[in-house]
Amino acid sequence: MSAELLALSIAASLRRAGKGVRLVIGEGAANAVDNGVASLLAKAIAARAMLFSGHDDSVEAMAARLGVRRDYLAVLLRLSYLAPEIVGAILAGQHPVELTPTRLIALSRGLPHDWAEQKRVPGLPLP
Repeated sequence: MSAELLALSIAASLRRAGKGVRLVIGEGAANAVDNGVASLLAKAIAARAMLFSGHDDSVEAMAARLGVRRDYLAVLLRLSYLAPEIVGAILAGQHPVELTPTRLIALSRGLPHDWAEQKRVPGLPLP
């Protein structure tokens, strides 16, 4: 019995993702929901709902009640206004592997208010 050698090849590379390195196959979409990023988005949406509930007089009061820093709460509130298409792509696992919770927080600081402009931000998924 003779065995034939069969060679398979795929496009793959190593990319930094937060503090780690990930093997990226193909175009580099995650294809799996990142629980850290999904959790961050859930916190953002919950924070916006709490703010709109009128329970607190200010963002500072809300941050104090929740036991978080005001700047972290501000990040959550900015992320709660991500374009629905971007949120959907993230929750479907169709985001770059480099998009970690830390990276998403960093991107939130310069995030445009216009949803069409958000799609042009490098590092966010392009739906």
